[in-house]
Amino acid sequence: MKDLLLCAVDVAKGCRYLEQNHFLHRDIAARNCLLTTKGPGRVVKIADFGMARDIYRYTISMSSDDA
Repeated sequence: MKDLLLCAVDVAKGCRYLEQNHFLHRDIAARNCLLTTKGPGRVVKIADFGMARDIYRYTISMSSDDA
């Protein structure tokens, strides 16, 4: 159970990092998470940015389209 919670924390940290850099992943799922190792000390990394979007650029383009 502790491993699962640590994995969830890693994913949350990754999402926070993406948001701080104005990106929205739009497809967070187990299939898009990579593990660095099998044993203790592993880190979960978010992958598959095919559906990712730069939210700052998207907001600007949506605003200019509305004008």
